[in-house]
Amino acid sequence: MFRFPNGRAVAKPGELHLLGSYQRWMLYGGGVAMTVMILLAAAVGALAAIHAYIADSRSTFLAHKALLLVEVETKQAALRRGVYNAELLWADHRHPRDGLVNAFAKNGGRLVVQSSEHVDPQLLLGETTHGQRASDYADYLAFFEEQAYSTSASARQRGHTVSGYAFNVDDTFISILPPPSAGDPVASLGAKDTTDLIRAVAPSIGDLHDPHYDRTLLESRKVFWLPPARDPLTGVESFRLVQPGFEHGKPFIVFVSDLPTEALRKRLGEAPYDGEFLLLDPSGNVMLEADIGHDTQKRIAERVRRLSGWKHAYRAPDARYEKGVFTIGERLSDTGWVLVYAYTWRTVARALLPDLAIRATAAFAIIALMWVFLLYFNRTVFEPLYRRSQQVFDSEHLNRSIIAMAPFGLGLLSVRTGGMMLENGVMAQYRGAADAADDASPLHLRFLEIFTCWRHAHPHRAFTQPLDAELSIEIDGRVSELAVSLVKTRYHGEPVLLCGFSDITARKHTERKLDEARRAADDANRAKSTFVATMSHEIRTPLNAILGNLELLGRSSLSGLQRDRLATITSSSHALLGVIDDVLDFSKAESGQMSVETIAFDVVDVVEQVCVMFAPLADDKGIELACRFDPELAWRYLGDPVRIRQIVANLASNALKFTDEGQVVVDVRERDGRIEIEVSDTGIGIEPERHPFIFDAFTQADATIARRFGGTGLGLALCKRMADLMGGTLAVDSAPGRGSTFTLSMSGRHVHEEPRERRGAFAGRPRVALLSAAAGWRDSIAQHLARWAIDAVCVSSPADVPDGCDAVIVFGHPRTWPVSDEEVLVRRARWTIDVAADGPRKPVVMGQRVAVSCYAIGGLHAALARALGQPGNIDAAEPDDVRDAAPVRVKLLAVEDHPVNRALLKDQFDMLGYDADLAEHGVDALRRMSQTRYDLVMTDLSMPVMDGYRLTTILRWRGETLPIVAITAHASVDEIRRCEAFGVTEVVTKPMSLAQIDAVVRRQVQRSHGSEPEGGVADTSAATLSHLDGELRDLLAETTVDDIVQARAAIANDDIEAVLQHVHAIKGVFAMVREHEIVAICTEIEVHGRAGRADELDALLVRLSDTVYALLGACGDVGTSG
Repeated sequence: MFRFPNGRAVAKPGELHLLGSYQRWMLYGGGVAMTVMILLAAAVGALAAIHAYIADSRSTFLAHKALLLVEVETKQAALRRGVYNAELLWADHRHPRDGLVNAFAKNGGRLVVQSSEHVDPQLLLGETTHGQRASDYADYLAFFEEQAYSTSASARQRGHTVSGYAFNVDDTFISILPPPSAGDPVASLGAKDTTDLIRAVAPSIGDLHDPHYDRTLLESRKVFWLPPARDPLTGVESFRLVQPGFEHGKPFIVFVSDLPTEALRKRLGEAPYDGEFLLLDPSGNVMLEADIGHDTQKRIAERVRRLSGWKHAYRAPDARYEKGVFTIGERLSDTGWVLVYAYTWRTVARALLPDLAIRATAAFAIIALMWVFLLYFNRTVFEPLYRRSQQVFDSEHLNRSIIAMAPFGLGLLSVRTGGMMLENGVMAQYRGAADAADDASPLHLRFLEIFTCWRHAHPHRAFTQPLDAELSIEIDGRVSELAVSLVKTRYHGEPVLLCGFSDITARKHTERKLDEARRAADDANRAKSTFVATMSHEIRTPLNAILGNLELLGRSSLSGLQRDRLATITSSSHALLGVIDDVLDFSKAESGQMSVETIAFDVVDVVEQVCVMFAPLADDKGIELACRFDPELAWRYLGDPVRIRQIVANLASNALKFTDEGQVVVDVRERDGRIEIEVSDTGIGIEPERHPFIFDAFTQADATIARRFGGTGLGLALCKRMADLMGGTLAVDSAPGRGSTFTLSMSGRHVHEEPRERRGAFAGRPRVALLSAAAGWRDSIAQHLARWAIDAVCVSSPADVPDGCDAVIVFGHPRTWPVSDEEVLVRRARWTIDVAADGPRKPVVMGQRVAVSCYAIGGLHAALARALGQPGNIDAAEPDDVRDAAPVRVKLLAVEDHPVNRALLKDQFDMLGYDADLAEHGVDALRRMSQTRYDLVMTDLSMPVMDGYRLTTILRWRGETLPIVAITAHASVDEIRRCEAFGVTEVVTKPMSLAQIDAVVRRQVQRSHGSEPEGGVADTSAATLSHLDGELRDLLAETTVDDIVQARAAIANDDIEAVLQHVHAIKGVFAMVREHEIVAICTEIEVHGRAGRADELDALLVRLSDTVYALLGACGDVGTSG
């Protein structure tokens, strides 16, 4: 309902819309009628064009039939003339010219006859092996020699080459014109003799030894037309015309003349046509089909054959339409076949398309122009008149309807009187309910109050924008929240407020629920992260002790059985560590904590390291592990080598795990500006329907994989997430029994540097032999040798190695040749480069032999440089054990609260030859550092009394610049950033092997000093609190206040031990900055706490708090009020 203050009803709109409707019907109705008339006229014209096309089709058929008849009748008449001429010549029984019979006999019944250069040559063959003599064919020799004149004359008259053959009825003599280009037709057709040849090529026209049949043929003089087939002598698809020649009523010879099918097609093509011409025999077989290039022609031919209309053409010319196909047919001379011209409606449409398009375009153009005029008239003349007539009624009706029908409260409030002038039903409902509530001011007055408060707060600002506010009202004991919007305007010359509101109670409730759910999700995520970090620490701490002690145990004297068992335990422990790492990395990826670097790296070196790592496993399983690199790879790319190595290692591990025989190949190339690393195997493969799920977490190819091969199903999921994080893709191509191929594709941004030495070209183009039994290795290494300007000779056996080579490369496995052959080759070669999977990555020289790994393309280049006497670096083999490297002279301090890990660290440092002291916690470490000068501190982060964070903070306060290495079991992104903020130099993850510890020590000492440092007594002078910079003082204040709060909470819980730990931490901090008063108070608290006098601790803590706050306040860090 919509109400007015004076109770007037809403005015109804006028009835002008009826007049407008009538005029529109007349305008558009006339347009529709004109459109229909134009379309009908265009349709009548199109039908007339179609009828004319169908009538013209008869003329097209007759014209092309005449063209065919010319060719058919000409060929048929020529054959008949030849036969008549042959009968006249034969009747004279002329003798052959001198020497013709002898030549025929001398050639074994085979002779090419050409009386003169003006006569076409012909091949004459006679059977002389079954009692027949060459002289028996004298009449035939003379006959065909004379016949050649008339045949050649006929050919020149027609301008066509005559092709055909003639044979006697006894199948012992044949004449072939022209002689076959393939040579002897008997041999080319696989015939045994001339008789066999004649029987192979002779067409079947009936029994010529039957007197009755011969009399019928002689009377009719019929020319037999045979269906098109490939001529066995010429190889050309042709119609064959056959007619026998008679003497005294008996046939003495049979003439066969060829008419190529292409000749008839060319005849049909001399005049244009749209449909298809077919030449059909009485059975409906297609003798000839014209091809005009349409895709639908074969379908038309099949449809015509299934119809019966063409059969009527045998009796009389016939034209009909049947089942969508138009056909015109008539018999073609004496061939016994019928010529059919067929076309469909599609043919008609294709032929008439231009004409019909013009007609349709003209019709639609006229229609479009007419409707443009009608619409223009309606828009510019009629509609303005109608709108002006309706404007007053529609405007007010629309405004009132909007207010009345709005689903939210709307109303006009008088600013002068404070009363409602207009309101809709929603406004009235809420205002009435709010007014009925006890002690509640009317709702409209609360709107006015909001406006008045805004005016008082902004007296100098114009009220030009909507004023938004939220208002809570009570309705039937329930609180409703309203979103209110006020706009100042005028109505009937009076200033008013347009008030609008919507009930947002449900939305507010939803927002509160969503906020609660978000907080709960955040709490759950934090709890999960805390759980993962805690479990990581709790598992890695004992695992660190296990792996460290196993490594130390492996360096002691053990029996073979003990060493095997130790290897099994170590392998299982590393497998457990790998599972933990996968779970943690997956947790980081899920929570968005995993990060990637963008640094310059060598992709070849990364992949080679992975291959070297898995080479022993591949060798144990008898699998070939190969890596192939595109020679055009750049020197360095930008990316994260650690993540790439992790992905490639995981893919290679899976490939070796699921492959029992064959090979695993790692292929690295650059394509379209992207690096592609492809790992392929010949393993069990994956079902195609499992491909979409193979990268899901905890998912494997099928239910038996975990039982047969083990694994958690996390590896590929983690690889996929890391690839996505780097902006790359990871794809799979696999099928059962065919193996699997995983392709990592990522951006290939180059770092523009000088080209790597290993890719430098060698001078003088040296000649090198590459000996390898593996074709894949040969092809891959040959590309690199060519890139290095080396003339490479690739062989697969030592016996094939040529002499004079500057060097011989024996590459990879298997080596299928005898060892003795290789030894002979080594003694014969100037230099031998032995490239094997277990070779060193940096080449090692042994006399005239250089050993290098097949997974080190740079090492191969260096080995060649040494062998060829050209510039290049070659080093001794890298040490395979950290015991072989001399330890640097360094004084270490290791801080570890766990006694087992502390003992392990001591043993590891002793094994590495480092002088190290060990502390139980941060306070113990500070005490030791006040007495001894150290070059490096390695500290655990989670420790009682004083953790690693506070220890690092105090050391940095004191101005210590020595490296501080944090040891943690869970190095998340946040924890690493936190360590960096506290001043930690490097973060390493438990467990640590001897090689890792040695690498960290060497790296940090080299960065810190640049030379081997010496141990000694530390400088005990320390900075005072006032000497610290503002950031350090803020950090000290924050940690100290936190310790005081925690100590007070511990007193409330009667936890004396916790109180002493926090007080001891405060004591250690302020002892370093020489605040003796605070140290004395902390010492007094420790004495009372250990004596069990808990009642005095509270007062002492208050005294400690006041002293600390006073000191910090004097330095400008905190207020004196705690």
